[in-house]
Amino acid sequence: DMRIFYEGSFFALLNPYALLCGLLSVAMLVMHGAAWLLVKTDGVVAERARRFGMVAALVVIVLFALGGLFLWIGIDGYRIASAIDVEGPSNPLLKTVEHSAGAWLANYG
Repeated sequence: DMRIFYEGSFFALLNPYALLCGLLSVAMLVMHGAAWLLVKTDGVVAERARRFGMVAALVVIVLFALGGLFLWIGIDGYRIASAIDVEGPSNPLLKTVEHSAGAWLANYG
């Protein structure tokens, strides 16, 4: 029935990649909030929002790049091994996949 259930522990969810994604999400929210404040205010508040936004934007760029490298090098993925019928139905049950290192980004090639 193609339903996914998680059977691991809660603390297994706190792996380094998940924590990196959490930090990236917080940095993006700070950047977005600073941009909104910069548009809606002026003076001292706008200047402070601009400084926080610039720092948050740099943090977002660095964490996003680290996340991409971690995904490419550190996490095994799945590669589509069967032929893809572009004119047929998009049914995942008709596909065959294989587990291999660095395969997350191979499907975009």
